[in-house]
Amino acid sequence: MKFFLVNVDIAARKDLTLLDKFIFGVIDTYDMKYDGCYLTNKKMADMLNVNPGSLANIISKLKKIGLVGSVQITRATGDVRKLFNELNKELSSDEKLMILKAEGFSSEF
Repeated sequence: MKFFLVNVDIAARKDLTLLDKFIFGVIDTYDMKYDGCYLTNKKMADMLNVNPGSLANIISKLKKIGLVGSVQITRATGDVRKLFNELNKELSSDEKLMILKAEGFSSEF
């Protein structure tokens, strides 16, 4: 992924730090593009150059205030966690891509 998006409504929230907004943007963008963010905490922390403990605390905070949801998915290769934007959870993958395209972004980001 070359970049991620931060929703204007999220960017304007005063109850979130800049890093909270940054992490939410990553989760939301992966959710919009891949129908969920399947990155492990370690992978996301390495990708964003943040402390894994801080990242875990931010994800917990975002879940607690209802912005991010998570589910465990059992696969043949083992369990994985799927993070998603709680505000968009009712949208299908096609609807999410339509939103991105309407905002002027191609599906190749």
